Amino acid sequence: MTIYDFILQSAVFLSLGFIILLAAAVMPRLGDNTDQSAKPRSFDRLVGKLRLNKVDSLINGFLGKILRRSKVAVMKVDNLITDRLNKLKKTNDNGKINNGLGDNLSENKKNGENN
Repeated sequence: MTIYDFILQSAVFLSLGFIILLAAAVMPRLGDNTDQSAKPRSFDRLVGKLRLNKVDSLINGFLGKILRRSKVAVMKVDNLITDRLNKLKKTNDNGKINNGLGDNLSENKKNGENN
């Protein structure tokens, strides 16, 4: 297992744990007493202090940057492959890409050789 796998798995499980923790805090309690005058717990106060709109906008901005950079990287790889294919096409005399089989088969037929 590489370090990248470890980091990815850690991030996934931490985010899953955080989601479960938030869901457990939000779920209503089932019970006989429905006392509305209970004091808010410390976790509820902590979640209430978080600025979720600001966190959401930061995450969206970060993901937007990552997606734009990955798009540029994919376009660079595409241009690199296209240039390489064009060079292969130009180096061949008849304009066809040589796959290594076509010339040998046509020469064998001309010479009358059979496999």
